[in-house]
Amino acid sequence: MKIWPNIFAAFKISAAHDDRERLAPSLKAKIARSPELCSFESATSAMERRLMSAARRPKAPPQLHSSIMRAVRTSRCEAESTRARVRWTWEIPAAAAAIIVVLVLNFFPATTDVTQPSAPIVTAPTFSVASIAQQNVAEPLSPLLRERDDLTRDLQQTAEFLTATIP
Repeated sequence: MKIWPNIFAAFKISAAHDDRERLAPSLKAKIARSPELCSFESATSAMERRLMSAARRPKAPPQLHSSIMRAVRTSRCEAESTRARVRWTWEIPAAAAAIIVVLVLNFFPATTDVTQPSAPIVTAPTFSVASIAQQNVAEPLSPLLRERDDLTRDLQQTAEFLTATIP
């Protein structure tokens, strides 16, 4: 069956069967003009009739709906409470760790200048959070800064050696 040229009309036919509505007059006219749509409509109508004439299932008792809904609400409440417990199990330690880090950085800031390790500079601890970033900015970079200073020193000594040995 070649249905692609009339895909929207086939969709409308299928939707009308799903909603158990009558076909629109314009759709009926389009079906009459197209043999593909006519065969599609007859096949879907036959399938709809077979499905509707199938043995009816026994009607569910009214208590069944209320018991199912009660079970759904109970499981939803249990799931939400376990989700809240799981969330709090990691949020409280994370918040405590963050507070401890801020307090340690605030009361025990870096007291030496890492760019000049030979001259220790002692500073009094500050109690403002804004000063943490200024005083501790070089702390994670201190190994790199020391390497940079060593490299600069080596290059200066190499330049001095070359100027002394070359006539």
